[in-house]
Amino acid sequence: MYSILLIIVYNEVYKSYKIGLQTSAQKSKFHECNAFTLAEVLITLGIIGIVAAMTMPALIGKWQKLVTVNKLKDAYAIIAQGVKRAEVDYGPVKEWTFKDKDDFTITS
Repeated sequence: MYSILLIIVYNEVYKSYKIGLQTSAQKSKFHECNAFTLAEVLITLGIIGIVAAMTMPALIGKWQKLVTVNKLKDAYAIIAQGVKRAEVDYGPVKEWTFKDKDDFTITS
């Protein structure tokens, strides 16, 4: 009885060993062919360069617009703060009296 069990276990181990050898042989064949050629790499780099050249101007334009908007927001905040300080000193803006633009003269 033990001999039959031993034969069955031996057969299973041998089969798994044989399968392991086959898969390692298949893996070695697979590893031989997994490199890119120089032409494929150069074509890919060329495509990436073309796409980058087409998208960079749009990205730079959006960035410049964003910078301009942020600078205007900062300037508006400074002006609004100045107006609020002036309202504290001189009252609400509606009550301010302004000179006529023709009467305005600069004295040095």
